[in-house]
Amino acid sequence: KETARLNLLAENTNWNLNAVDMYGHYTQRFGQFRTATTATILAYQTQSGDNKADYAYYNPTNGNSASDDGHKYKGRGLLHLTWKNNYRRASNGLNDAYGAGTYDLVNDFISVSENPIVAARTAAWYWKNGSAWGNLNSIVDRVNYSDQINFEATIRGVRGGGDPPRVATWNSIRNTI
Repeated sequence: KETARLNLLAENTNWNLNAVDMYGHYTQRFGQFRTATTATILAYQTQSGDNKADYAYYNPTNGNSASDDGHKYKGRGLLHLTWKNNYRRASNGLNDAYGAGTYDLVNDFISVSENPIVAARTAAWYWKNGSAWGNLNSIVDRVNYSDQINFEATIRGVRGGGDPPRVATWNSIRNTI
């Protein structure tokens, strides 16, 4: 979805803040936009995607403490690595694997979306070490749960939440095979 089948390696932050689903729920309001005032939504609706990301992703707890961190540390790479703290953690993990000083993703954040090797390596690092759920292989390979439950758990491990359309696609593919 976010990567358009792995064709987009940087999150499109030119969100329509007034988009709603068939139930009238806003679909593109997250981060600070979830609790923003009507005036704030109006002010940001016509601004650039970078400005929207800077506002939405301002979160010192996750490392985004500067006013321009949002667009730098938005979703990038194959699994859309997000938040400055995760870029820092990925740098440390990749430097452990490939040599000290090899990666500085905090300063070279753009490489996660523009260098396919960096995109793949950060995705592999995240899958094994970066998720709050730990090594996602240990979740997807569980034998005491159904494949669908394992699949849904890996989605939460990557995205932080569920995604019913992905589950529907997975079920369609599974039923075809």
